[in-house]
Amino acid sequence: DISDRKYRLKVYKSCFIGSELTTWLMSHVQISSRTEAVQIGQKMIDSQMIEHVVDKKKEFIDGYYFYRITVIRK
Repeated sequence: DISDRKYRLKVYKSCFIGSELTTWLMSHVQISSRTEAVQIGQKMIDSQMIEHVVDKKKEFIDGYYFYRITVIRK
């Protein structure tokens, strides 16, 4: 679910939660474990498809962390 989210009185526009991406990957891409889904999330960061909304962290975390899509491929 990509939407505006609020954390500590700040609104982050058009973002999603890392744990929700992990769950989505498992149910839509036939991935059998959260570990494998996190590895795909990491590959998405490495290829600059997604990024952390604040820190531009280089690690994808399966938790309540906000990420946004950085590129849209056709």
